[in-house]
Amino acid sequence: MVFYSDASPFISKTKNSFDIVGRFHSLSIVREARLAMTERRPILLCGSSGSGKELVARAIWRMTKRAKFDCENMANLRSDAEASAALFGVAGKSFTDVASRAGLIERSHGGVLFLDEIHTAPAEIQKRLLRTLEECVIRRTGADKRISVDVQFIFATNAEPPDYGLVDDFRYRLRIVDIPPLSDRRADVPEIFDYLLKKELAKHNISPESVYGSFDVSHYEGLCLHGYTNGDNVRGLYDIAAKTASLIASEYPAERALFDKI
Repeated sequence: MVFYSDASPFISKTKNSFDIVGRFHSLSIVREARLAMTERRPILLCGSSGSGKELVARAIWRMTKRAKFDCENMANLRSDAEASAALFGVAGKSFTDVASRAGLIERSHGGVLFLDEIHTAPAEIQKRLLRTLEECVIRRTGADKRISVDVQFIFATNAEPPDYGLVDDFRYRLRIVDIPPLSDRRADVPEIFDYLLKKELAKHNISPESVYGSFDVSHYEGLCLHGYTNGDNVRGLYDIAAKTASLIASEYPAERALFDKI
């Protein structure tokens, strides 16, 4: 990648495709997401931590034009019973004073449900999800009645291939979409950072035009050469943008703010 003295080609006229930014790699990500959506299959987004899987999931939701987007991190559901109740709901039992309640899948009827870190879900929960994917029905925990559901499922994992930490039968049902880490799309870093910084500056009522004169190509080169290891992907770049905007808002020099954060 060659840098010139003028950084404007990297930061001007940023294209925004469903909030997936970057002229070099974003189109291929959006294209894969659109193909997955049109196949009308449950989708598995695979990528390292912080690579932007939820961003892609929300882009697919906008492509589907479905009414709502619900999400849950499966790592927060610590047991089979907790995961079962949260996803499938609970049948009321008057003699035990248990109230009937709908689960996340039932409440997501007509929309998109994004389940992150699906590899942390117990095997029995994955098998139960498989039945829902195949038959488009659920049973609340403790109930016999089948409830029809219309949900576009999007799952995400940062586990390694080939099995991604999933039960085989469940994995075979999914349309896999790989999300490359930021280290594999460094050419997009200046535009992604520019987009994120604009959003962060807006929170402080600061005009981006008043700031960009402080940056030169060396700052964007530094961003491109940053490590971006696992956990420091797009999320890491967002942290840099947020910290830079906060320091600028406190009247710290813009160029110092960016270099200090890098």
